[in-house]
Amino acid sequence: MKYFYYVFFLLSISASVQSQNLTLEDYGRAVSYMNNNLNNKSVFNTYTSANWFKNGSGLWFVDYTKDGKTYKTVDFKNPTVKPLFDHQKLAKAFQETFGQNINPTHFSLRNIDYDDAKHLSFSTLDKSYVLNLDNYNLQLKEEPKTKRDPFESTSPDGQWIAYTKDYNLYIKSTQTNEVHQLSFDGKRDYEYGTYYGWSDIIEGENGERPKRFAVEWSPDSKWLFTKRIDLSKGEKMYLLDWSIDSLYKPKLLSYYRGSPGDTNLVSERPVFYNIDTKKEVKTDFPEFTHLNRFAINWSSKSGVLFA
Repeated sequence: MKYFYYVFFLLSISASVQSQNLTLEDYGRAVSYMNNNLNNKSVFNTYTSANWFKNGSGLWFVDYTKDGKTYKTVDFKNPTVKPLFDHQKLAKAFQETFGQNINPTHFSLRNIDYDDAKHLSFSTLDKSYVLNLDNYNLQLKEEPKTKRDPFESTSPDGQWIAYTKDYNLYIKSTQTNEVHQLSFDGKRDYEYGTYYGWSDIIEGENGERPKRFAVEWSPDSKWLFTKRIDLSKGEKMYLLDWSIDSLYKPKLLSYYRGSPGDTNLVSERPVFYNIDTKKEVKTDFPEFTHLNRFAINWSSKSGVLFA
């Protein structure tokens, strides 16, 4: 919308100055001043996104010029800006190893990070690579053979897997497969380890909402945070879907959504578990609604910062 007003403003100026009807050339000239046609094309680095390395050693960013873009880095031990890698050598490595011709000033890299001091990993062209920064040997990065289960979460130390069953939360040891049940009063519409999706569509009068899973581990793997979602009193809005001709009748759809003045809303309560004791840590946090949600930020140690 802001671009529309910007173009309209420019067109108005052009019309008032020239005192004549607008032409396609006038319109094209106005469009050329839109942000998408200026940013990093004739006006450079108006916004720079800093990307932190996971090991905390520094950050990387992209520097744009009229000649293209350069990936640069800042090492916190020696805080000077320098190229993240030799762009010419990397382009040569792509050509010699994979037969791919890439302009050294037009790399589009994602997920950049150090595997160690000598190896840089990144993704491009829908594949992941590892670059040896000493000899510029470039290799495809092996992808995990098993896909991550979206309804499980592994602790940072790799010792535990959290999951839900029958609306309750469990953890399982990756070493012994020993299972511990953490919550015990979960049931349908009173569920642990899940979340309420704003657009969760339910089919039929008594249909199940889409399966959801959400937990957060502390960095030291000693604590597990989740929410208990109470949908039992939530008000629904209903829809009739007439789009499927073969049904000869509408499909009944619904979703939880409070209206102005409603007091019966979907609620959630934060729940914390101590992994050593396998027990819930009682808190005095109140119930929240989907309109006033609760979130946490783990500190770098075992404590938490609440927001």
